Amino acid sequence: MVLLSVDIACPPKGTPVKQFVAKLVKSFGRTIQPKVLTTFATQKLAFCREMLHSVAKNRSAAVSESTKTMKNPFQSLICLVCGLFVCCNLVGCTRIVQNGTGVTLYQQGRYAEALHMFEQAKQANPTNPDTHYNLASTYHRLGTAAKDQKMLENAEAIYNQALELSPDHVECHRALAVLLVETGRPDKAFTLLKRWAQRSPNISDARVELAKLHQEFNQTKIAEQYLDEALAMDPNNARAWAERGRLRENSGELMQAVQNYQQSIALNSLQPELYQRIGALNVRLTQNIMATTGTSIAGTPTTSATPAMKSGITPPTSLNASAPPATNSASNTTIPPQSPRY
Repeated sequence: MVLLSVDIACPPKGTPVKQFVAKLVKSFGRTIQPKVLTTFATQKLAFCREMLHSVAKNRSAAVSESTKTMKNPFQSLICLVCGLFVCCNLVGCTRIVQNGTGVTLYQQGRYAEALHMFEQAKQANPTNPDTHYNLASTYHRLGTAAKDQKMLENAEAIYNQALELSPDHVECHRALAVLLVETGRPDKAFTLLKRWAQRSPNISDARVELAKLHQEFNQTKIAEQYLDEALAMDPNNARAWAERGRLRENSGELMQAVQNYQQSIALNSLQPELYQRIGALNVRLTQNIMATTGTSIAGTPTTSATPAMKSGITPPTSLNASAPPATNSASNTTIPPQSPRY
C-alpha cells in the first residue's frame, strides 16, 4: 500500500513541478512511485495556485469557495494514494494512513512506533473500532513482554472501548479473552464469550471462540458442542471447520483432521498455516502406515519397525497472545490476536 500524508503545505509561489516532486521524494523516500508523486504534485500546485488567485480577488470568501471547487479531485487523489477506490474525507484518509503505517510497524516488530501511530489514528477517528483494537493489541504485546501491569490495564480498557463501538468484533473478543486468561481470570473470559453468544445468537463466530476457549482447558466435549452449533448456524464458517480440524488432530483422528482442514481451505484459501498442518499430518499418516506395515518408503521390509509416532499432537497455543493481524482477509485493517489488522 502506498501511503502519503495529506497534510502537505503549499510550496512557494512559482515552484516547478519537478522541484516539488524532489521535495516529496526527500520527505517520503522512494517507496512511492514517481508517477504517483508527479500526479500529486501537479494537483497540489494547481490547488495552491487557485487558492492564491481566489484570495487575491476576494480574501474573505475565496478560501471556502476554492476549497469547495477542489474538494472532490483533491480527495479522490488522496484516497487513490491511500490505496482506496472510494471517496472519503480527509480525516478518514489521515486515519487510514496512520492506522496502516501502524500495522506495518507492528509487523516489523517496532511496537513503540506502532503504538504512537495507533494513538494518532484514534485521535483522528475516535469511533473506529479497528483502530481501538490495534492500539489495545499493541499495549497488550508491550505489556506482556515487559510485565507492565499498567500497559495491560490500558489494553483491557481499550479492548472494552472497541467492543462498545463494535459489539460483535471477533478479534477483539478473542484478544480480550486471551488477556483475561493470561492475567489469571479465566472465569471472566468464559463469561465474556458466553454473554456475547447470548447477546448475538446469530453470530456463529461467538460459538467458535467459546469452542477454542474450552479446548484450551481440555474441555473437548463442550468445545465440540459449540462447534456443532456454529456449523449448524453457518456451514460455510471456515474458522469453525479449522477448529474442528484441530480438535480431531489433538484427539489423534488425523485423517478426519485433514478433511476438516481441507474443508476450511475450500471456504477460505488464505490460511497458510492450514496448508502446513495438512502437509505435516500427511507425513505423520505415512509414517504411521510404515510403522504398522513394517515397510520403508521404497517398499522393502524393515528389520525393526520404527514405533508409530504418537497420534496426539500438542494442542496449538491458540490463546497465546504473544503470537500476532494480520490478518484474516486480504483487506484487513486489524491485527489477529495478537497482531494489528489493516
